[in-house]
Amino acid sequence: MPKTTYTVAFLFLALSSFAQTDTTFLNKDQQPIADKNMATYMRICPKSTNSKIVGKDIYSWLDGKIEHFDRYDSLGRYRESVYFKADGSPSDMTAPAFEGGREALNRFILDNLKYPKEASGLDIGGKVFVQFRIDKNGAVVNAEVLKSPHESFSVEALRIVSIMPNWKPATRDGSPVASPNIYLPISFKAL
Repeated sequence: MPKTTYTVAFLFLALSSFAQTDTTFLNKDQQPIADKNMATYMRICPKSTNSKIVGKDIYSWLDGKIEHFDRYDSLGRYRESVYFKADGSPSDMTAPAFEGGREALNRFILDNLKYPKEASGLDIGGKVFVQFRIDKNGAVVNAEVLKSPHESFSVEALRIVSIMPNWKPATRDGSPVASPNIYLPISFKAL
């Protein structure tokens, strides 16, 4: 195959992958809105398949400068968020934290988790993968189950997340902000 054919094929693939994005307009709380004239941000997200995002999910100011992006790996797993100031320099960020750290979070789950009665006769166990965010006040919001071996485990995992005490919120340049998604596996052992 001649060199120009490779170049054309590469260019076609690059353009087709670039074209496969969705643009959404967002208000100041980064919630989708229909009227782009009322928007504070716009989100340019790769079109997802099976509700998985692969690559960069970019949030930008209306002037096109990047406000932040979330990066996902080839399996759609969240890997990082990078935030920028209005001048384009990186923002100083801290992640949200459960009071007492990971060990305290694990203890909270163990102390409060109840094996569902509906699953007790089925001799099943497994992990429920829950996704949620921490708002700028430290509260757990937008909790949802991504994967679960049984519906009763999903209900119990969401109950646990809903009774969590407030977290220390994420900060951006010293001010509290809502966090990106947090992914938490909750394990159930068969009785």
